[in-house]
Amino acid sequence: MSLAGGRGPEEVNPVPVRTVGGWVCGFSGAVSGAYLLRYAALMAMKPRTGAAQYLAKQQKDPEYRAAYEKARRRIDQVDAIVRSLDDRREALGLTKAELARGADLAPEAVRRLFSVESPNPTAITLAALADALDLDLVPTPRAKVVRTAGRSARGMPVALRQAP
Repeated sequence: MSLAGGRGPEEVNPVPVRTVGGWVCGFSGAVSGAYLLRYAALMAMKPRTGAAQYLAKQQKDPEYRAAYEKARRRIDQVDAIVRSLDDRREALGLTKAELARGADLAPEAVRRLFSVESPNPTAITLAALADALDLDLVPTPRAKVVRTAGRSARGMPVALRQAP
């Protein structure tokens, strides 16, 4: 599911489409080159904390790494949707309390959703907020990504490219 108004291409590649009844947005699922470069640079950096060292050690296991990346993609999608809802709320000039009233939700739940670092809303909550903001939640297919293995000239992992 996705909404128009993502905050940056490093998170998602939003594809807004205007329809007669309001906004409908596709979520292309394409990952920008800048995001991949930052991700590769972060993965190549030496971990600084004990937790980061543990994670780096775990990431060497292909099964763990695949599960971690899958979970990370899901979290990023939820974050992008919540940020899109908040951007739309701000664009309409609504307060969080006004949005909560329009969505028939508790004001503290809406404040918390837009304030916490990793929100985990239910689909019903997202649908209620989208409805109050005159948006539709629309699942769209991802762009095909070709996975390749290798290293760049600087030794950075090169893992993804968008298929033609």
